[in-house]
Amino acid sequence: MVFGDVVARARDVGFWLMIFALGLYHALSGVIGLINSVKLRGPSIRDEEIELWRNKLQRNKWFVSI
Repeated sequence: MVFGDVVARARDVGFWLMIFALGLYHALSGVIGLINSVKLRGPSIRDEEIELWRNKLQRNKWFVSI
C-alpha cells in the first residue's frame, strides 16, 4: 500500500496548495482593488484641460453678459 499512501499524500498536498493559491489570489486582488480605489496620482492633464476650457467659457459668458 505504499502507492496508496503516496496518492493520499499527494492529494493532501494538492488540496493545501490549492487553498494557498486561492488565498494568494484573493489577497492580491484585494490589494489591487485598494490601489485602484485610492488615487495615487495627481490631477491628470485631461482634468487640467477641462478646467482651462471651463474657465474660458466662464470668461466668454461674462463678456457676453456685459
